[in-house]
Amino acid sequence: MSALVTNAKNRIAYNILRSLSAKGIKTYCADFVSRSMSFYSRYSAGHFIYPSPFNAQERFVECLVAKIKELNIKVLMPVYEELFLVAKHKDTLSKHVKMAVPDYSQILIAHSKDRWL
Repeated sequence: MSALVTNAKNRIAYNILRSLSAKGIKTYCADFVSRSMSFYSRYSAGHFIYPSPFNAQERFVECLVAKIKELNIKVLMPVYEELFLVAKHKDTLSKHVKMAVPDYSQILIAHSKDRWL
């Protein structure tokens, strides 16, 4: 089994990477920042740089799909704000990988304190 963790610069992503690796899961990490901390971790099976999910959303999704296929990734773990974009393109990505991601509309409701009321 293999997994991909996004936002490799984030400490949360590092802890996910470390935990999955300790369970024997081959785990890759990715980010749009070239010197992300998880890239240098011994727990990472490899890493890659994707286009900015903020400035190049379509290219970001295309890159994820290509790398998921190339590396034979089975599970995608979006971390932090990439979750919004992954959820928005859930139909496209879920054809290639498993992920526990709510629908985009549900994320928007949970993210907006005004809509909680």
